[in-house]
Amino acid sequence: MSQPLIQWNDEQAMLADAAWDFVRAKFPMETVRRLLESRDGFEHATWQEMGAMGWLGIALPEAYGGSGLGLGSLACIMEAMGQHLCATPFLPSTLAMQAILAAGSAAQRQALLPDLASGQRIATVAFTEPHGSWELRQLDTVATMAKDGYVLQGTKRFVLDYAAADVVVVSAQCQDMPALFAVEKAAFATASSRREIVTDETRRCYELKLDGVCVDSACRLLGGDISQAMRHLELAGAFLMAADLVGAANGAFELTLDYAKTRKQFGHPIGSYQAIKHPLVDAMMGIELGRALVYHAATFLDASEDRQAEVAVRMAKAHANDIMAFMADRAVQFHGGMGFTYDCHAALFYRHSMWARHTYGDAIHHRRHLAPLVL
Repeated sequence: MSQPLIQWNDEQAMLADAAWDFVRAKFPMETVRRLLESRDGFEHATWQEMGAMGWLGIALPEAYGGSGLGLGSLACIMEAMGQHLCATPFLPSTLAMQAILAAGSAAQRQALLPDLASGQRIATVAFTEPHGSWELRQLDTVATMAKDGYVLQGTKRFVLDYAAADVVVVSAQCQDMPALFAVEKAAFATASSRREIVTDETRRCYELKLDGVCVDSACRLLGGDISQAMRHLELAGAFLMAADLVGAANGAFELTLDYAKTRKQFGHPIGSYQAIKHPLVDAMMGIELGRALVYHAATFLDASEDRQAEVAVRMAKAHANDIMAFMADRAVQFHGGMGFTYDCHAALFYRHSMWARHTYGDAIHHRRHLAPLVL
């Protein structure tokens, strides 16, 4: 089960093969653990390689340095990254580019997207606030008009890879309407940032206090319907995290399956006992269902942003949350006493599960939104 058996077109098949080969080579578990102790949490040389391969611009039109393959084509990359617990700014930078693409003017897109698509620059998003809601339009951060632009007031939480970012896309309430600002990192000189220690240290999260930060009026994204753009970002974030979670669940499954085949008790591999093999079969079926839901959502996400797309994405994220919770728990349990220790790889998948399942909405959040859509 190391690579999904999905029917691709030629371009998607090449991308999927390249993604799995690259991630396997670049992120063995030894590298993952080494990056846990590094300053930025990822290797800039690897990031540049991803840019050179065109991965960062896959979901962007060719006019802005992309491939025009659509957001759905990123599923195989996110799945491969999740399986190997890859540490890169791929998620926040992709969402920042989607925000600029959806809400920016033609001039703003042309100024920002080509460098981000090539990997020359890194972007992140500052959407989450202390209230913890994944309703991105529920904003406490305020942007007040000033003489030369806007003054930001508020706090953002869980800003991924802020220290390494060159551009930060910030959401704020402006004149009773949601607004997005693509801000150069230099503009945050008066802001205070604090590293947030989260359970999954393959991710670098920061709290960002924006009180008194002044941004130029040209930073405000004014090229589209901001409310619609933020809805798109909610679905995009949930979709990318669903693919990541399915991959991570498969990574935990393969790790545990290998252990169950080699660890012996009473003269037999522990995988020969029903208490082990039956839950692993349940996990395998759940992972395949999760994968089917993710790739089903990918087809709708690129075709439209209508009700079908929202239903498909929310179903995928809700199920991916559940199967990752199940598999991460079994991975720790089946490794016995050492499964709870930091040195056991199962513990890293468990930590990732605790972070990723709540990012861009937990299962309860998505089922709450699904109810009125399907009933």
